[in-house]
Amino acid sequence: MTDSLDLFTKDEVAKALGVDAVIYGKYENEQSKSESGAIITTVLFGGLGSKTGAGALTMAINDGKTGDMLWRFFKSMNDGIFSSTDELIDRMMRKVSRNFPYTK
Repeated sequence: MTDSLDLFTKDEVAKALGVDAVIYGKYENEQSKSESGAIITTVLFGGLGSKTGAGALTMAINDGKTGDMLWRFFKSMNDGIFSSTDELIDRMMRKVSRNFPYTK
């Protein structure tokens, strides 16, 4: 099942794992220009164009019995010359954690 996970519905995955819900996510990263290109653009245009890339994160929770989506979170952010892809992912995950629907 792990080699072909996208062939199964969320409720089939939940039943196979014996869980109440399935949490899944997707992260996309786009590198639009190099760091040196962004620095040159920033120097030439005074702060405009310092974006080096962008990332988008989608996370969702589906009910294990029905497969219905219970919660969805989408966030896209830009990556600048003074931040790395890892920092971008960390910022996105902090946003997810603040919006995640759970209680202790």
